[in-house]
Amino acid sequence: MRFTLKIGSSKNTSWLKAAAFMVVLSVLLAGYRLAYANISPEYLRNGRTYDQESTYIQWNGSVSYINLFHRDSTSLPPSEGGAFCGSGCTEQVTRIQSGSSISGNFTYLRTFNVQAAYSGDSNVGTVTVRACGQVIFTDDLYLANQSVPGFNNLPNPAWNVPTASDCTWSISASGGYVDVRAVTTTYRTTPAPTVDLRVNGSNGPISLSAPASYTLSWTSTNAASCTASGSWSGAQATGSSQGINNVSGGTYTYTLTCSNPSGSASDSVTVNVLSAPTVTVNAPASATAPASYMATWTSSNATSCTGSNRFTGLSGLTGSRAETGLPVGSYDYTVTCTNAAGVSATDTKRTVVYAAPSVDLKVDGSDGPTVTRTGPITYLATWTSSNATLCTGSARLAGYSGLAGTRSEANVPAGTTYDYSVTCQNPAGATASDTVRMIVVAAPSVDVRVNGSNGPLTFQEPAGYTVSWTSANAVSCSALNNLSGPVGTSGNRCAAGHLSIHRAMYEPGRNDCKRHGGC
Repeated sequence: MRFTLKIGSSKNTSWLKAAAFMVVLSVLLAGYRLAYANISPEYLRNGRTYDQESTYIQWNGSVSYINLFHRDSTSLPPSEGGAFCGSGCTEQVTRIQSGSSISGNFTYLRTFNVQAAYSGDSNVGTVTVRACGQVIFTDDLYLANQSVPGFNNLPNPAWNVPTASDCTWSISASGGYVDVRAVTTTYRTTPAPTVDLRVNGSNGPISLSAPASYTLSWTSTNAASCTASGSWSGAQATGSSQGINNVSGGTYTYTLTCSNPSGSASDSVTVNVLSAPTVTVNAPASATAPASYMATWTSSNATSCTGSNRFTGLSGLTGSRAETGLPVGSYDYTVTCTNAAGVSATDTKRTVVYAAPSVDLKVDGSDGPTVTRTGPITYLATWTSSNATLCTGSARLAGYSGLAGTRSEANVPAGTTYDYSVTCQNPAGATASDTVRMIVVAAPSVDVRVNGSNGPLTFQEPAGYTVSWTSANAVSCSALNNLSGPVGTSGNRCAAGHLSIHRAMYEPGRNDCKRHGGC
């Protein structure tokens, strides 16, 4: 039996109930729709979904909108004014050509039907409604002598959905076109969902050290589906676990929202992945006693630092200790720093304080700083050192090295000046130097004359005469015997009496003039 243009009052009452139910659930379903935003087309909402709501309906093949005048017990959609169509309405509806269809998705539904138009147009075809993999209704929509099309709910009563899980639905046309204006659903009654998300079994927040690995696990009740957001994304099972590996430093918040037609619930956990702490101690590797210096430390990614050895009693993320006048010895500086995850890092530096070096250089047995000798001369330049690791010669000792050493000089002529230098260094880099200059001079000579003659001369008493003298390479002259008093390196004196004068003789090591002998 076919129904012409009619949807009875009982049907209208059921629509009003469904509409009321939809209003009650509308706020709860807002979160539900967001949870399913990644489904295309989106899951049908509770109540009536009109054909223009394209996010819920997919076209397949030759499908279009048309303006259709119909008379029945329906009302226009709110977007088209909502007027009752008992006396006739012109409405934009969806026309499905033969061989084409519209389709979509739903989940957790209790009932499902569609509104298709019976018509007296001979070009109208057969409608076939499928859901959850089966045909739930099929009928030829042609009614003879029906001048104005009218929409009916098909099937009527609505089809009872046998499962709460995901299903697809479709409306197809064959043998002619089919006009469709809406699909109508009611949800199953269910408590609101719950969800519990944990990380490593904890509700969090937890702190781990990078690179971190941890496991997210979750359970839910009364959930149709779950969706991840925050530091993860995508659809998730209603209960499962997921390992997260090799996570670098940062703060990560994981949120899971589980939904059903009655609403949604969310839970979040936070993981603080902390970079490993570092600490750097700075102290000189070596120093020379008495040593004075500053030992310091700096850290990163740490919440506390504690010193030991020479830093015992000191703390803080940075710090220092001033050392003054340290004697010879070894000194250790240690700091351990820890981050919020309990991971530690330690650094130690050792300072070795060495004795100051010394060096003693002698030239021809003399410390100098200047040694004067008469040439030609042969002699030794020698050095010794203490607390040194390296000695290097320069000037006349260039090319010489060693903690002790010798250079032999032979037949150094007069008129020569040689500088001898040695620098010695200890392990801390402290240095000590010694320098001696050797000056080689010519032997002195002196010429004494009486009345201009080298003599000897004989005079009759009382006699008078002049003594004169000159010298070479001399710095001073002294008078002896019959010539007395201070004299210069050249000069003359008047004398009386009997006098015998001999030439001054050079004595090695002295640059002066001397007289020997007597009258």
